[in-house]
Amino acid sequence: MTGQTSCKNCPAGHFCTDTTVTKCTPQDEGLNYYCAGGAVSVGKTSCASGTYNYVDGSESSSDCWTCPPGFFCPTDASTVAEKVQTCTQGYFCHAGTVTPSICLQGFYCPEGTAMPIPCQRGYYGGSEGLYVSTCTGPCEAGYYCSFETSYEIYQTDHCINSENDYYYGSNLCIRGSIDSTPST
Repeated sequence: MTGQTSCKNCPAGHFCTDTTVTKCTPQDEGLNYYCAGGAVSVGKTSCASGTYNYVDGSESSSDCWTCPPGFFCPTDASTVAEKVQTCTQGYFCHAGTVTPSICLQGFYCPEGTAMPIPCQRGYYGGSEGLYVSTCTGPCEAGYYCSFETSYEIYQTDHCINSENDYYYGSNLCIRGSIDSTPST
């Protein structure tokens, strides 16, 4: 304070100017921070990217929590409600995500997805950002889509029956085929 012979250090859990001491209140703000205190005049210290803080009186980075899987925590949240947001459909969010990542080709990501989910067998994902299990749609007649290759469709001019005889013609691999074995 002004006029004193010595200045006191700012207490942990507060931020200070030369004339004021204010409690650290990240619970009331969009910003994620803590107040370490220690110096005569000290401000707010931002939490690391991908973390958030709702603890009033926070004193250290240990009060900042990692953003959970299936959510994202933007560094520039303007309100308390924006600190932790559900991952948007068509995107995925690992733990500690700041900005959602677009769902990969061959996968789908419903709202709140932490890891992309492979398209169902017999279906393919021909683009990024899909969010339903049927992805882009079933493989067309004359094509097959396996689980392992759900991002591509394979055209075949033959299908194999159970006796390993080859049959030719695209009508043998019916719509939604998962391999080159014809459906009977």
